Amino acid sequence: SPLPTRVIEVTREGGYQRLYLRNTDGLHGAYITLTHHWNDRTELCKTTTENYEERLLAGEFGELPQLFWDAFVIAEKLGIKYIWIDSICIIQ
Repeated sequence: SPLPTRVIEVTREGGYQRLYLRNTDGLHGAYITLTHHWNDRTELCKTTTENYEERLLAGEFGELPQLFWDAFVIAEKLGIKYIWIDSICIIQ
């Protein structure tokens, strides 16, 4: 199926889980979606015009809620490398 405009790519580098915000440019593939309750913690990790480029280049997401990390682990265990989380994938 077509991927959303932006997704988080969950990869493994040097034994560590790495995250990258990716523009999909019309790519197709499997992905999972996480919808969550917005709160002070999710507000801190949202993608904005100020941190967008940094997230594309360096994969820096700051301090993420445990719910997000759990979703990344599940995606990796299912063999799905893309996940869509509204607060991260939609530029606020």
